[in-house]
Amino acid sequence: MSVIAGLLSGCQNPMDPVPPAGNGVELTDQMRVGEYLISTFRKEYADGWVEITKAGKTVLRMDGWVFRIGTMSDVVDHDFRQWVGKDITGRGKPEIVIYEWTGGAHCEYIASVIELGSPCRRVAEINGQHSVPCFRDVDGDGLPEVIIRDWAYAYWPGSFGDSPAPQVILKWRNGKYGAAAELMRAPAPTGRKLASMAKQIRDEWCVETSNKYNRGLIPQSLFQTALDLMYKGHEALGWRFIAMAWNPKYPMDASLQKELKQRMRDSEWWQGIKSQMMIAPP
Repeated sequence: MSVIAGLLSGCQNPMDPVPPAGNGVELTDQMRVGEYLISTFRKEYADGWVEITKAGKTVLRMDGWVFRIGTMSDVVDHDFRQWVGKDITGRGKPEIVIYEWTGGAHCEYIASVIELGSPCRRVAEINGQHSVPCFRDVDGDGLPEVIIRDWAYAYWPGSFGDSPAPQVILKWRNGKYGAAAELMRAPAPTGRKLASMAKQIRDEWCVETSNKYNRGLIPQSLFQTALDLMYKGHEALGWRFIAMAWNPKYPMDASLQKELKQRMRDSEWWQGIKSQMMIAPP
């Protein structure tokens, strides 16, 4: 989670203390936006829900597990409540972001964008899976983009802790959030920098003295760096980096490369990013 948390600067809106609701129900969060009162509730060790009311009448309810308004402060260090009540999609109506944690060990974190109006309705649902979707105005147009991680590579090539998860930036276009490759593109590192990064990974891997190849000992940074290069517009360089950083004690694992290509094909985001950047296949 710290990787995502570190992407944003914190907001300055402290969360007011929330009183208990009674009858075994805890009022976990509450905020008023104009005529609307947004409240989140939870029963101990049970499901939770969100209620949006206007003039005392419920106009929208969402049921699930754990909900928060505009933040998931127990997971990330930053408060995104600066966007509550603002038009964040450019549709011309005030909106709020409701976060939900579905109850897994490290997933799923879902951000729902709710439009306040007649009727109140959910206009977008962003599943960050193992990390919290973060709202930040990346391009300075006054509307926040959404920063997530692509978890198509979760539990690969070994444990979850070693999973690479490249960053993806989503932008509201044509009535939905989609990958914005132009905001993800970044200059390629110099040849000297790339060689230094590869050597650092090889040195880390070569500490292992076993002569038997074990994919579980591959440093996490190898595939993380390679995918970061690809998602920033340098696919061919990403594949080249894998070869550069590979431990020379072992032959290249062709099956591992095949698995990576399959996961890239299965990714919700990669094909769209690739087509936008017009990257030729390796």
